[in-house]
Amino acid sequence: MTKILISGFYGSGNVGDEAILESMINRIKKIDVNAELTVISKNQKSTKRDHKVKTLGRNDFRGFFRVLRKTDILISGGGSLLQDATSVKSLVYYIAVIFSGIIFRKKVMIYSQGIGPINNIFFRFFLGKLLNFADIVTVREENSKKDLIKMGVKKEIYVTADTVIDFDYSKLENNKNEYLFNNDKKTIGLSLKSNVIFSNLNLDKNIKDFIDKILKNYNILFIPFYFNQDIKIIDFLIDNKIIDLANKNIKIIDKELNFKKVLNIMKDVDMLVGERLHSLIFASILNVPFIGMSYDPKIDYFLEDIGLKSIFNINDFNSEILINEVANIFDNEIAFKKDLSYNVQRLKEKLSLNDDFLNDLIMRGYNEK
Repeated sequence: MTKILISGFYGSGNVGDEAILESMINRIKKIDVNAELTVISKNQKSTKRDHKVKTLGRNDFRGFFRVLRKTDILISGGGSLLQDATSVKSLVYYIAVIFSGIIFRKKVMIYSQGIGPINNIFFRFFLGKLLNFADIVTVREENSKKDLIKMGVKKEIYVTADTVIDFDYSKLENNKNEYLFNNDKKTIGLSLKSNVIFSNLNLDKNIKDFIDKILKNYNILFIPFYFNQDIKIIDFLIDNKIIDLANKNIKIIDKELNFKKVLNIMKDVDMLVGERLHSLIFASILNVPFIGMSYDPKIDYFLEDIGLKSIFNINDFNSEILINEVANIFDNEIAFKKDLSYNVQRLKEKLSLNDDFLNDLIMRGYNEK
């Protein structure tokens, strides 16, 4: 039995990361149904419940080394783990996990990761040297590969895609959607992330202008993807009278939901305007037209891969440009969906590389025993 230890940002209530984990688990089980999976998690109870795997506490360092000694393969990924935009501390943590796997002579796979931004010169140098000792390195976009090469990674780097792009939503339970609107208007899902909203008065005015004008013709459903963070932004919009909950054309997902329930809700929206990466990826797999607003290079990278461009950086939020783009996409909805479907299928095909490489690592492990 192959023992696989998975490291990532799991058990933190982030819808996108939980979808990544589920997608990875599904693909691994197709390769080796008997593989024993252990996931490093911030919330072991929820990860064990939602994904049916063994778990290890994120801060259980003694337990980590105990499990690592018995592990055959260490997987780091997916998501945007190797970056210092969130904090240097998180980057150090994920580098330490990879370093430990290499020191313990385990097979190490960097799995569909989005790399960067990494601004710290020392960690760019160290990571570049470290990943040369990994068995397999796959990244989710071409720009991540280019950045790793700049850091000094000499071994082959393979470009795949975000694992969620291949999630089979057709198998989800078709539960009743309590966030449907009781009118004939189209619904626009809105996923906001950026903390810059709290400090930019001009941005507040532009968002209010966009919401006020959109509500004349459409419904708006606010969709938090990282509930504990994103709900603060929504509360800020309410407190500052940017949105009015008395308006029957506004609804908010006001409780933490797992990614399957969020997907189930999103399939009923007519368009998504999103800042969160996985709000855009969810829209893609559901073939829902969307507009991406960038706050981080990973947004631009994904949009480029899917054949689109960011409408603007969130700091340059322009209500008039956004409103015009909403109208333009609805006017050309059939063509948009056709192109989106084609590009999603193209990205799905890239994911088979992960399966091939992981299967090879598993087979090598059997041959060595």
